[in-house]
Amino acid sequence: MKYILLSLVLLSNLFAEIVVIVNAESKVKTLNSDYAKMIFMKKIKELPNGEVLIPLDQSSETDVYTAFYESVANKSRSRMSQYWAKRVFTGKGEAPEILGSDEEVIRRVMNNIDSVGYINAESLVDGVKVVYTIK
Repeated sequence: MKYILLSLVLLSNLFAEIVVIVNAESKVKTLNSDYAKMIFMKKIKELPNGEVLIPLDQSSETDVYTAFYESVANKSRSRMSQYWAKRVFTGKGEAPEILGSDEEVIRRVMNNIDSVGYINAESLVDGVKVVYTIK
């Protein structure tokens, strides 16, 4: 627990904000922490209104990945790796597609109305919409 708290403090200094983004034309207006967690951990495939969101992950080697999962799921890199290994082994699902950078996530979200990803807020551009913010 001390490790997670220390990591959050250190990572909060690296990132002013992490934002979850969707295509600007998406009907999704906002997500809360619970839905962000369920979507990215593939616990749900669609929102209550029927909207399907396909999560895009960043490399587990990036700081934005670590900060995102420690904030949303309260899990470290190694715990997320264990989580996905167990889900794959038990046949309950595969991890989201992994992209290498904020720019790749943005490009994919801009080109696919059903995609959802997370990025450093400093990377925001037109063509995407913020639906959840982690400060």
